[in-house]
Amino acid sequence: LDANPSMARILGYSSVNQLINGVPDALSACFSQSSIRHWVIRQLEKEGEVHGVEGTFETRQGEERWANVSIRTIFREDGEPSHLEGTFVDVTERRQRQEIEKERE
Repeated sequence: LDANPSMARILGYSSVNQLINGVPDALSACFSQSSIRHWVIRQLEKEGEVHGVEGTFETRQGEERWANVSIRTIFREDGEPSHLEGTFVDVTERRQRQEIEKERE
């Protein structure tokens, strides 16, 4: 697992090292819901990438939030998967606004 300071902060960690030491599985950190996580894994195995997947994640402090995630598989020269690379954007405020708008209708 490797991450940037922004992802560490979104997940509730004070540093990248703290995140790396505290999260053994990046996909579990990104997707609390096992059904979405398993779907993402299947898509990565089949297509090598996913774009704009929204799901919930839990911060280190236990707060449930929403993220929009895009991931692609990076392959070695021999064609075998090397690692995953992607973006992880906290969209909780947008989702909350959408829920408020739905309730008003």
